[in-house]
Amino acid sequence: MAGHIVKITIEDTHPPVWRRLILPEAITFYDLNRILQIVFGWEDRHLHDFRTSDDIHISLPEAATSGDELNEKKTTIDDFLINSKWVRYTYDFGDDWRHKIVFEKDELSYGKRYASVLKSKGDNFLEDSWGDEEDSGRKLFSMEAVNTQLERLTFPKRKASREQAQELQSKADQKKIKETLDLIQQIYKENGLPPKSNYEVIREILNGTLDVNELTGSVNEIEIRPNSADTNTDELVKRWFEFASNMREKRGYRIDVIRSEKNALEILSSEEDRRLQEFCKFSAVNLASPRNNVSERKKAAMVLDAFRQHPESLYYIFFLDEYKWIRQYCFGNVVNAPLPDSVEAVGKLLNLGFAELFFRMECDTKVAEISVAADLESILPIEKGKKLKRTYNTIDSNTQTLLALLMVYGAAGIEEIYRLYASCFAKCASLQDFLRFVYWHCRYNLDCILSATDERGRNWMIHGAFDPSAMMQQYRRHPEIPYKVFSKEDVRALTCGIAHYSPEWALYLTSLSMKFDLSGEELQVYLVDTLVKVLEGSTVDEILARCRKDLRLPDQAGLEEECSLWGTAMELAMETPIPLFRGHSRHEAMEQFDFDIDGIALFPGKKKWKKPGKTTSLTEMPPELQMELYDMYYDENTLFEDYDRFMEKIGVRNYQVRYLQIHNLIMDGEYDHAEKVTRALMKESRDPTVKDILEEIAQCREMDEKIFNGEDLADTFPFEDDNFDQDDMEDDEDFDPEMEAIIARMFEKK
Repeated sequence: MAGHIVKITIEDTHPPVWRRLILPEAITFYDLNRILQIVFGWEDRHLHDFRTSDDIHISLPEAATSGDELNEKKTTIDDFLINSKWVRYTYDFGDDWRHKIVFEKDELSYGKRYASVLKSKGDNFLEDSWGDEEDSGRKLFSMEAVNTQLERLTFPKRKASREQAQELQSKADQKKIKETLDLIQQIYKENGLPPKSNYEVIREILNGTLDVNELTGSVNEIEIRPNSADTNTDELVKRWFEFASNMREKRGYRIDVIRSEKNALEILSSEEDRRLQEFCKFSAVNLASPRNNVSERKKAAMVLDAFRQHPESLYYIFFLDEYKWIRQYCFGNVVNAPLPDSVEAVGKLLNLGFAELFFRMECDTKVAEISVAADLESILPIEKGKKLKRTYNTIDSNTQTLLALLMVYGAAGIEEIYRLYASCFAKCASLQDFLRFVYWHCRYNLDCILSATDERGRNWMIHGAFDPSAMMQQYRRHPEIPYKVFSKEDVRALTCGIAHYSPEWALYLTSLSMKFDLSGEELQVYLVDTLVKVLEGSTVDEILARCRKDLRLPDQAGLEEECSLWGTAMELAMETPIPLFRGHSRHEAMEQFDFDIDGIALFPGKKKWKKPGKTTSLTEMPPELQMELYDMYYDENTLFEDYDRFMEKIGVRNYQVRYLQIHNLIMDGEYDHAEKVTRALMKESRDPTVKDILEEIAQCREMDEKIFNGEDLADTFPFEDDNFDQDDMEDDEDFDPEMEAIIARMFEKK
């Protein structure tokens, strides 16, 4: 048993007349008509009908006009109330009393078979009194009396008619068809394809000529590591991980390493063809036949030859500690070898065909025997000491560079990244070198990027933090936009962390550091979800909600905090390089590529915007007003009077706009004027947090006076001190270079 809570308003009444009711489930529209007659005091002397927001007409047969109406005596209310935006009940086609019925929620515990009024506003109208707004046209509404009448009007559970089910299915089908056509038109637009009419699309579907690949772009994910059930090797690796886990926790486990009689070619040739084909791709081996006519042994030989010719590929595959363990224990016969810190080392040996694994029991000890390929020593590179460490440092630097670029591009063609930034990838002298680094290290080893090929055979890479299909869709939305080209210095800055994506991020991290006393490294982890949200092209509302969570602010904070929150969200949304525009920011997209407000996807498309009032928040204002305020707030040449003109235009002296005006005065050093305006705002808004602005004004005034009097500000701004010794600072144990960079960026912006 359940009830439906609805709000019913008589339209075009001032002041409004409405009732909130709870209705029993499974009643007909005819039953609902009887309820409404009692609730609104009508005398049922005229015709009536119901019409849904989906234009479904429900009436009595005698009130039917077209013959397509559903019979209200056989049509139940539940599906229509829940699935429609509204249902309109019209009574008396002469006076045309229209009652808008809006479903609010279900009340599952309601077990009664009669309706009840829960809340009401306004008295009832007299019959035939339309246009008479005086008291003479009204009669007193008594909730108690009406509910007493309703309790006597009980209804059995009704069943939906077959005609009702057919009508609902027809409307659902029409809705799906419209949504599908809208989606196809959107894909045409996003892919830069010539537009087609809905008629053309439907005709192509019926004729079977619609090119699905044209719509989807045929971007296919390349899986690098097959599921454990795909090959015997994967099952063996899984058993090795279980063995290693038990060895850490229990006694009675041992590792022996022996030199096999087989060489790497013999072991690797036993791999399945799909795995070998992937390894060829990772090694940048160009197979002569795309139809897989090359034998497994030939493919294995080509991969091993690539390792010998490009030994750095093995550094991409094995981390430094893994490489050292292999060199120390895998070139002779070792009984009771130590478990490597990274058990992945043995898994990779097995995966690459460099070793086999056998298990046996020896007394009460379970032994894992790693049988290493006889020629492994000739395959592994032999760098040592500082040279080895420099190699791994170079790999780490290349990885940071690639991931930093992919964060701002989202998805990018491998060849394009190499062409634009070849000078940034040390020891990747050619595209083939770069491909081996991308596939073996970033894709196979770290699994930090995803790779794909499109219908044209182009190779793509997508940052692992993003949804690949979403990124590819973003890329296709604006094919006319070129990649933003970053200088070598810009790329180096991006690899330093979140603070360097734009000066706005540096300021944001600084404010968080001051509020929560976090180090630069802690802040990087703390803000990674917010950064990804911005880079995904989220709306300013979504970014603001994320920032509110970062700053641990309630849903409604004080005036100053709400304005600062809006400003921060707008800055991050507008100034951060994002994948949607291939590394350009929204601000750059508007300036360089002539995008309008709708084109930058900053504001939710279906949101209902409020007409500004005194207490309307900045986030509730229409997009064009928010953009105008953003431009004013961050323009150094904006004057106090500009805000006055803005408020004259919107017709109200909004509190949050006035706060921006005060902030403008503070930045210009107009402290007396700022204090006067703040006191007026505090008195009118009665917001206790406004007094904090007075403290900010006092602090800024004091700072200016110290500067004017030539006092030493080294304690306040150590990085602006002319005598500041950077070397001394770096020797300090508490020195945080990341935070130093953040603060330096902050002063650059100011």
